[in-house]
Amino acid sequence: MDAALWPTLGSMLLHLLRVSAALIVIPPLGQGRTSRLVLAGLFLWIGFTLACVRPTPVVPSGLGLVLASLGEVALGLVFGFALRLAILPVEVAGEFLSQEAALAMPGTLDPMQGAPTTAINSMLRMTGILGFLSLGGLDAGIALLGRSFVLVPAGEAGAAVWRPEALQVIPGVFMRAFQATFELALPVVAASLLATSVIAVLARAVPRLNLFTDVFPIRTATVVTGLLVFLPFTIRSVAEVLDLVCGPAAGVVLQR
Repeated sequence: MDAALWPTLGSMLLHLLRVSAALIVIPPLGQGRTSRLVLAGLFLWIGFTLACVRPTPVVPSGLGLVLASLGEVALGLVFGFALRLAILPVEVAGEFLSQEAALAMPGTLDPMQGAPTTAINSMLRMTGILGFLSLGGLDAGIALLGRSFVLVPAGEAGAAVWRPEALQVIPGVFMRAFQATFELALPVVAASLLATSVIAVLARAVPRLNLFTDVFPIRTATVVTGLLVFLPFTIRSVAEVLDLVCGPAAGVVLQR
């Protein structure tokens, strides 16, 4: 290969690896809703553009190139997965509430996810994605990627991502996302538990109370009502995790 062409191709490869590893996970691009051909074209265009506008890095060869590529992929995955955790609270809460509303059994196959899902789970997932987009999550993720190339040039990602402080970012964001899940689902679960307790008392007073025609509709109505009341808090949970990822967490990873 021409020695003059190798730095340009190597720079494009390193930029492409970091960008594609991040965007393939960030919602909604990483939710299976985007054509693979469109994603491949988007990644190539962004990688080529960054390679042209950013200073050409020192591109290693052989084993050095392999290690640099692994570092770029790792850094991109850290950013993408951290942003993906922003909608984790509403997704997990949807699973909890589907169980409480007795809607776990009549699940349907979601063609986007390729797995069975319920009406409440699908509604909360779409709410989380819409909240993520309305809060500028996708824009913030792309801007964060652009800032990462300024603070951590292509080919130097390994030195940033393999530090102990950077490795603790994902567990920290995951803990905050899981905490937001319980904060979101606990009030609705408590309301459902209260309704179940009332139903148990009624079942003792009215032995002919039918489980399917009387009990399940009451539990479902209770969960749906509580979900509508606490629906604004879903956006707040997404915003909190998103601020954590784009603020302190990104600062820890990009500080070498």
